[in-house]
Amino acid sequence: MSNINFIENLILVRNEPHIYAFSTNTIPNYLKIGDTFRPVDVRIEEWNKKISEALGSDVSVKLTKEYTQAAVIEDAYFRDYAVHKFLEETLKKKSIVDTEPELVSMYSREFFENVTVDDVEAAIADIRDDYQNENPEKNYTYYKLAEKKPSNFHWNHDQPWKLRPNQEAVVSNFLSKQDKKELLMYAVMRFGKSFTAMYCALESHAKKVLIVSAKADVATEWKATVEKPICFKDYCFLVDTDFVMDSYEAFYDSYIDFMKSYDSADLTMLAKYTEFLSNTAEMDKKFAKWESEDLNDKETAYYLEVQTRVNKKLLDVVS
Repeated sequence: MSNINFIENLILVRNEPHIYAFSTNTIPNYLKIGDTFRPVDVRIEEWNKKISEALGSDVSVKLTKEYTQAAVIEDAYFRDYAVHKFLEETLKKKSIVDTEPELVSMYSREFFENVTVDDVEAAIADIRDDYQNENPEKNYTYYKLAEKKPSNFHWNHDQPWKLRPNQEAVVSNFLSKQDKKELLMYAVMRFGKSFTAMYCALESHAKKVLIVSAKADVATEWKATVEKPICFKDYCFLVDTDFVMDSYEAFYDSYIDFMKSYDSADLTMLAKYTEFLSNTAEMDKKFAKWESEDLNDKETAYYLEVQTRVNKKLLDVVS
């Protein structure tokens, strides 16, 4: 088949997971600690490009790889979140979110102030000790290499949550005003607003509920609210990454189907092929962006799952 080199270049190289750390001349008192399933040097080069674009052409950016270590313990692996937890909770280190929040958009929340390589090594040593000790209560989350996903993320819709009287009053009030286009729920902290809001959706027979928040860390709370109670067993919790990753796989499914019958002598197919070429770079950029985001456990597992499936499909085409 023609254009095999192009297809091979699309296939992402998968390594065993690694923790890496680098410093940059632009904020020299910080260390960035991340993880990747791709070659560390490739990931750091991507960060160099990202930071350079954020700071502008007038700033010369130089990244220095300070540390890299396989994030594997026996038949399991751990994420950079575990290292971050040790730094923040045990060593009381602060991330750039706490020290210079205005810089987060140009860098990321994974930059930690006054952290050394020794600190990172101490974190990994503690993570290994935690995994290998006999105490079933673990301080960190671990993932099975064979499964590429955590084993304890989903809740089972098995908890008999009930509305309290004050929550019942809110739901009743909501149902009586469904002719209104905009309704505001105002309640004190710990009222149970998420659960009450979902119950309003349930009682109004809503099939789709859109949750919008400026705080990414509330996604886990909403997920628990949807997946724990028995009463919401017919709801499925999805996040924006599910749709982005599904569209990525669907794009490559279309591309692979096209390449199986591609004939460069056909001008119509040649035009379509050119269109695919122009779209792959943008699609890959959007997908790769998620690796640097603060994905939760389920999102990370799905990211790896989609990446593996697409790579396998591309390899099948090459072979």
